[in-house]
Amino acid sequence: MKIIPFYPSLSSRQEFSVNLGELVCEFTMSWNSRAEAWFCDFRTSTGENDSVRLVEWSPLLKGINRTGLDGDFRVLKANRLCNDPITYDNLGSDWKLVFGTADEWETFDGV
Repeated sequence: MKIIPFYPSLSSRQEFSVNLGELVCEFTMSWNSRAEAWFCDFRTSTGENDSVRLVEWSPLLKGINRTGLDGDFRVLKANRLCNDPITYDNLGSDWKLVFGTADEWETFDGV
Protein backbone atom coordinates (compact mmCIF):
# COMPACT_ATOMS: atom_id res chain seq x y z
CA MET A 1 0.00 0.00 0.00
CA LYS A 2 1.12 3.53 -0.62
CA ILE A 3 0.08 6.68 1.24
CA ILE A 4 -0.45 9.57 -1.15
CA PRO A 5 1.14 12.67 0.40
CA PHE A 6 -1.22 15.63 0.67
CA TYR A 7 -1.00 18.99 2.45
CA PRO A 8 -4.27 20.99 2.49
CA SER A 9 -2.51 24.05 3.88
CA LEU A 10 -0.89 24.61 0.46
CA SER A 11 -4.11 25.35 -1.45
CA SER A 12 -7.75 24.36 -1.89
CA ARG A 13 -6.82 23.14 -5.40
CA GLN A 14 -3.66 21.13 -5.98
CA GLU A 15 -2.19 19.12 -8.83
CA PHE A 16 0.57 16.55 -8.34
CA SER A 17 1.78 13.17 -9.62
CA VAL A 18 2.72 9.93 -7.86
CA ASN A 19 4.43 6.85 -9.30
CA LEU A 20 2.24 3.81 -8.60
CA GLY A 21 4.18 0.88 -10.00
CA GLU A 22 4.04 0.79 -13.79
CA LEU A 23 1.94 3.95 -14.11
CA VAL A 24 2.21 7.52 -12.96
CA CYS A 25 -1.07 8.81 -11.55
CA GLU A 26 -1.82 12.52 -11.78
CA PHE A 27 -4.09 13.95 -9.10
CA THR A 28 -6.13 17.13 -9.05
CA MET A 29 -7.49 17.65 -5.55
CA SER A 30 -10.17 20.31 -5.05
CA TRP A 31 -12.11 21.45 -2.01
CA ASN A 32 -15.79 22.07 -2.75
CA SER A 33 -17.01 24.52 -0.11
CA ARG A 34 -20.67 24.01 -0.97
CA ALA A 35 -20.45 20.24 -0.46
CA GLU A 36 -17.82 20.67 2.28
CA ALA A 37 -15.83 17.83 0.74
CA TRP A 38 -12.63 17.06 -1.13
CA PHE A 39 -12.94 15.82 -4.71
CA CYS A 40 -10.20 14.25 -6.80
CA ASP A 41 -9.52 13.65 -10.47
CA PHE A 42 -7.36 10.55 -11.00
CA ARG A 43 -5.48 10.43 -14.36
CA THR A 44 -3.00 8.04 -15.97
CA SER A 45 -1.85 7.58 -19.55
CA THR A 46 -4.56 4.92 -19.99
CA GLY A 47 -7.61 6.78 -18.65
CA GLU A 48 -9.16 8.90 -15.93
CA ASN A 49 -11.84 9.11 -13.27
CA ASP A 50 -13.01 12.68 -12.68
CA SER A 51 -14.68 14.38 -9.71
CA VAL A 52 -14.54 11.49 -7.28
CA ARG A 53 -15.69 12.54 -3.81
CA LEU A 54 -13.27 11.46 -1.09
CA VAL A 55 -15.24 9.47 1.47
CA GLU A 56 -14.01 7.46 4.45
CA TRP A 57 -13.10 3.77 4.10
CA SER A 58 -14.89 3.14 0.78
CA PRO A 59 -13.14 2.13 -2.47
CA LEU A 60 -13.15 5.37 -4.44
CA LEU A 61 -12.99 4.01 -8.00
CA LYS A 62 -15.17 0.96 -7.28
CA GLY A 63 -16.18 -0.88 -10.44
CA ILE A 64 -15.54 2.08 -12.73
CA ASN A 65 -11.75 2.27 -12.61
CA ARG A 66 -10.71 3.83 -15.92
CA THR A 67 -7.13 4.55 -14.82
CA GLY A 68 -5.65 1.15 -15.72
CA LEU A 69 -4.23 0.84 -12.21
CA ASP A 70 -4.44 -2.62 -10.63
CA GLY A 71 -5.97 -1.37 -7.42
CA ASP A 72 -8.04 1.32 -5.82
CA PHE A 73 -7.86 4.29 -3.48
CA ARG A 74 -9.42 4.66 -0.05
CA VAL A 75 -9.30 7.35 2.61
CA LEU A 76 -8.24 5.71 5.86
CA LYS A 77 -8.08 7.08 9.39
CA ALA A 78 -4.49 7.73 10.44
CA ASN A 79 -5.32 9.19 13.85
CA ARG A 80 -7.32 6.82 16.06
CA LEU A 81 -8.26 9.70 18.34
CA CYS A 82 -9.91 11.66 15.54
CA ASN A 83 -13.70 11.41 15.64
CA ASP A 84 -14.29 13.98 12.90
CA PRO A 85 -15.23 13.19 9.32
CA ILE A 86 -12.91 14.33 6.52
CA THR A 87 -12.59 18.12 6.63
CA TYR A 88 -10.59 20.71 4.73
CA ASP A 89 -7.84 20.68 7.35
CA ASN A 90 -7.58 17.04 8.40
CA LEU A 91 -7.08 15.27 5.05
CA GLY A 92 -3.40 14.39 4.95
CA SER A 93 -3.07 14.27 8.73
CA ASP A 94 -5.99 12.55 10.51
CA TRP A 95 -7.18 10.96 7.25
CA LYS A 96 -4.83 9.66 4.53
CA LEU A 97 -5.46 8.88 0.88
CA VAL A 98 -4.06 5.38 0.31
CA PHE A 99 -3.52 3.32 -2.85
CA GLY A 100 -3.55 -0.46 -2.62
CA THR A 101 -3.54 -3.26 -5.16
CA ALA A 102 -6.52 -5.60 -5.35
CA ASP A 103 -4.54 -8.22 -3.39
CA GLU A 104 -3.54 -5.72 -0.71
CA TRP A 105 -7.16 -4.61 -0.18
CA GLU A 106 -8.31 -8.25 0.05
CA THR A 107 -5.76 -8.81 2.81
CA PHE A 108 -6.74 -5.54 4.51
CA ASP A 109 -10.44 -6.48 4.39
CA GLY A 110 -9.75 -10.03 5.61
CA VAL A 111 -11.24 -11.61 2.51
